[in-house]
Amino acid sequence: MNTISIDEVKETYEAQARAAICEKTVAEYADAMSKGTIFPPITVFADSIEFVIADGHHRYLAVKKIGAKKISAIIEPGSVRDAILFSVGANAQHGLRRTLSDRRKSVTILLQDEEWTTWSNAKIAEKCCCSVELVARIRQEIGAEKTSTTCTRNGKQILMRTPRHVRSQEDVYPSETGGIEESPPDPKDIELEIAKAACSEAAIEIEDLKDRLTKIQLIGDEADREAAALEVDEIRRQIKLLEVEVRALANSRDQFQNENVQLMKQVNFLERQRKKCTCMLW
Repeated sequence: MNTISIDEVKETYEAQARAAICEKTVAEYADAMSKGTIFPPITVFADSIEFVIADGHHRYLAVKKIGAKKISAIIEPGSVRDAILFSVGANAQHGLRRTLSDRRKSVTILLQDEEWTTWSNAKIAEKCCCSVELVARIRQEIGAEKTSTTCTRNGKQILMRTPRHVRSQEDVYPSETGGIEESPPDPKDIELEIAKAACSEAAIEIEDLKDRLTKIQLIGDEADREAAALEVDEIRRQIKLLEVEVRALANSRDQFQNENVQLMKQVNFLERQRKKCTCMLW
């Protein structure tokens, strides 16, 4: 751990993976610091002569707020991109609890990057400390289809174009013959699973908020309790809307499957007729 000058820290939010800075949290941290509370060091990446914050923006702003000139920091070697990649998974286990909006922003940062969007949903989920289903849903929402994927061949990382008809799959693995081993999944099933995953994500968010609400009831004021309760109500409303979407997608999928069955029956009937006619000609 090192102590660095506040003036050496680069004023940039490129590596800020939260949806927004919480001014109330900054004020609370500043108040605690002024009373002597010791906070964990921030994490910065060395960028030439300046430092880029990858974890600890609220602590940094709190230190500035109380007028301190130095801050404890863990210094990592790397560029701004290294700091961004570190930031998307920061605060998953400590600090100010990440909201669903925070997790969505982390995922979106990677999906909108030319290099990182080629990663599998599973790899992005691991980096952002979130579910694979959330990554899949956001990828579909913003239209960030994988146009290529990476694979290891003879010990080397190779970038391969992903065939258009399978770009919505979780991963595409080249077979020994150079083809695609798995056929693309039914788009209706993909939409249904993504909607179900969104419901699960929202339910998890409610549980997180319930924990926060319990703590607020013990140490918070009336305004805190009202704000937390409103947030819980809003996510419950989102869950209801998502459940409606799930039911609609399920009905649409069932109808699609029924129509497909009927079409297959017609195809089989026509194929039998064709063979019968062929036999009559001979």
